[in-house]
Amino acid sequence: MSFLKVPLPVKRPKYKVIQDYKFIPIANDESTKSALNYKPKPNDLFIVTYPKSGTTWTMQICMLLLNDGELPEEVRAKDFFARIPFLELMGSKAIDDACELMAIMTHLPFQLVPYNPKTKYIYVARNPKDVCVSCYFHNKSIYEFDGSFHEFMLFWLNGEVFYGSYKDHMLSWWEHKNDDNVLFLLYEEMKENIRGVISKIASFVGEEYKIKLEKNPEIMEKIVEKSEFSFMKQTTNKSFENFFSSKVNIAGNLAFIRKGIIGDWKNHFTEEENEIFEKWFQNSFSGTGVERLWDKSNVFTNLL
Repeated sequence: MSFLKVPLPVKRPKYKVIQDYKFIPIANDESTKSALNYKPKPNDLFIVTYPKSGTTWTMQICMLLLNDGELPEEVRAKDFFARIPFLELMGSKAIDDACELMAIMTHLPFQLVPYNPKTKYIYVARNPKDVCVSCYFHNKSIYEFDGSFHEFMLFWLNGEVFYGSYKDHMLSWWEHKNDDNVLFLLYEEMKENIRGVISKIASFVGEEYKIKLEKNPEIMEKIVEKSEFSFMKQTTNKSFENFFSSKVNIAGNLAFIRKGIIGDWKNHFTEEENEIFEKWFQNSFSGTGVERLWDKSNVFTNLL
């Protein structure tokens, strides 16, 4: 039964349970368990999101920031995870094997993420309506979900998808938003003020990067240019297709970088679905502070 107290649809999104948590269907038990047991080093940098919340975009920005506005050679050669391994999919060995580790990417909630108080964590949150839509298309293109958006939405709202409940994931990190070693960002802020967010990331990662940006404004312009969605669509999608095609049967053209806009949910939600979603949102976040995060974006208003 769902939070709406109605039976969930028959067609279910795929996931794999490992140690009582829902991971992506292609997760490997050994790699995932090694990831959960990874011991972070003080100089590690984690990029953390709930799926489809700006993960790839943030990885791109960090790679460019840490490499003077240029993409590392391995990434240009279509190996996007060469410098920023996907922790729970690739395992801790990928971190050990990385020739020049820049960061570590994960979708883990706070209680499962490998934690060290001296390690730095960037968490990016995106409004859940757009996340749900993006997750739907992601599940269709990679994991062969053939139900309707409405059916997928019901599962998503109930956490019956890989990485589970958006609510639980968000709140687990929201509680730590003011920790010195956590930088909490909004996807929508990145869209509206990318230079400001890049500067914020630079200050968080290390004062030397902030100083370098101030002394070399051309680096900032390179980062902005190469983190544009038009640029990333030409380079990053092919890299992800190469990576995932050996692991799953890709249904059609893989588009990790699909639209990257704010408000795409309006193109997919019916008025009834919007009412269901808003009820879930208020039940989930009322009184936490999360319910005010997207006031400027007018996400949680009437559909029409």
